[in-house]
Parts: sequence; C-alpha cells; structure tokens
Amino acid sequence: MLNQKKISNSGNVGIPIAMRRDMCLQPKDAVNVQMQDGSIVITPVSPRCMFCGASKDNMKKIYGRHVCGECIEYAASRFKDDKAGDSDE
Repeated sequence: MLNQKKISNSGNVGIPIAMRRDMCLQPKDAVNVQMQDGSIVITPVSPRCMFCGASKDNMKKIYGRHVCGECIEYAASRFKDDKAGDSDE
C-alpha cells in the first residue's frame, strides 16, 4: 500500500487511517522509527491484538496479524462449538 505524504514544518508525517487500522495502532501508541536500507521503517513497540486491541506478552502472529492467547482460545472454543453443532444435522 503506497501513500504519499508531506512532512510538516515540525517534521511530522501522518499515518493513514487504513494503515493504522491494519496495524491496530491507536493514538499515543509508541512506535520505533529506524533507517533500513535507505528507507524509514515504523514499527509498533508493542503489537496489539487484531480482535480485542489489547497489548499483551502472549501474542502470536497469524497470517501477518497479531492475536493474543485469549482471543485464540475464544476463537478455538467457538469453532469447536460450531463443529459440535454441525454433527447434529
């Protein structure tokens, strides 16, 4: 996803809302800013769960998205419940 932005007089660059949503970034979240092979790379200091938005230590990366252990367990239990319901048909 390529977006062109202008640097403000104070050196700020806004991150588009679609990108912030994809990365689960919220106002006042800390990010790391570094130079890498001639590019500026911005990464969240502490990733957030794509479902509940929590920033926890027990994150897993699934298809490029961070998901916390509690949401994984919840999703697994819902899937298991749905599968159990399918056998009644």
